[in-house]
Amino acid sequence: MLHLDRLEETIAGEILDDELSRALYGSGACLYRVKPAAIVRPKTSADVVRVLEYAARSGLSITARGGGTSRTGNELGAGLILDFLTHMNGILEFDPDRKWVRVQPGIVLSALNEFLRPHNLCFPIDPSTREFCTLGGMIANNSSGPHAVKYGTTRDYVLSLDVVLSNGELITTGPIARIDQEVASQEPYNTLEQTIYGKIPDILGRYRHALAEERPRTTKDSSGYHLWSVEKDRRLDLTPLLVGSEGTLAVVVSAKLRLVPIQTQALGGLLYFADLANVGEAIQRILTLSPAMVEIMERRILDLARTQREEVRPYLPEETEALLDVEFQGDDLETLELRF
Repeated sequence: MLHLDRLEETIAGEILDDELSRALYGSGACLYRVKPAAIVRPKTSADVVRVLEYAARSGLSITARGGGTSRTGNELGAGLILDFLTHMNGILEFDPDRKWVRVQPGIVLSALNEFLRPHNLCFPIDPSTREFCTLGGMIANNSSGPHAVKYGTTRDYVLSLDVVLSNGELITTGPIARIDQEVASQEPYNTLEQTIYGKIPDILGRYRHALAEERPRTTKDSSGYHLWSVEKDRRLDLTPLLVGSEGTLAVVVSAKLRLVPIQTQALGGLLYFADLANVGEAIQRILTLSPAMVEIMERRILDLARTQREEVRPYLPEETEALLDVEFQGDDLETLELRF
């Protein structure tokens, strides 16, 4: 039996456990339906700490939720849902000169970039759900977007994280000096954070060869825990491990993000192919020109577009097997034109 009234007395946020709320939070942008036990809308990091402590004592699962835009059900869970979108959606710190910002996990990507635009800065990762998705969800998924060929993925822009561990311990990630790590590795461990730093070197050592052999050689890596960047220059940093871990290792309560200047010029074009076999070679040549975007649309998508949108038919010849949407970005339009 859940004693949610006891939990509610200890937090500033609110708890929803009525049937309507549970039904609403039991769905998202996916086909799945999983009704949670209750929904917590935290207002502070302290709220999150207390919720995780309560969940650990009660044996309940925790699912962090932002905009609910996952197509694969990541926003659903049978235990407690932590809704960060309602209250924990602000900007905590901003340094335009050093080009970084610290935000809460519930802030929507488009809202963040709207705030940054007057400073000629942006968070450059642009998934298709950018008008609705939150930074917390993007960190959990290591999101990317059509401009990943230029900007990479979310992991490339997360400098540090404030996270709550499974026992309610609040920690800040970042490079930890080897001497500090050696101290932390001395058993008995006093905290879960010390335990983690103490165990990771052994894990990396035991599986070093397997990690080297099995590392995905792709820009977008969403296939498990990213252990390859945890150790660098004899320092340990949990940040790249937590990004992309789908909320299974810790719950993010704030994130320090690296920003980039907004590109003032962009030039795009469509390349048509009558033979799909030629697309791969074309992409390799295009990549040598440092494009900002290379998106492919094959015949099935093109046929659907012709059927649904009569106005695009003149731009999609029937003999087209594939189409590449290519874009270049920079500060000088003439230079961009030369690349075409």
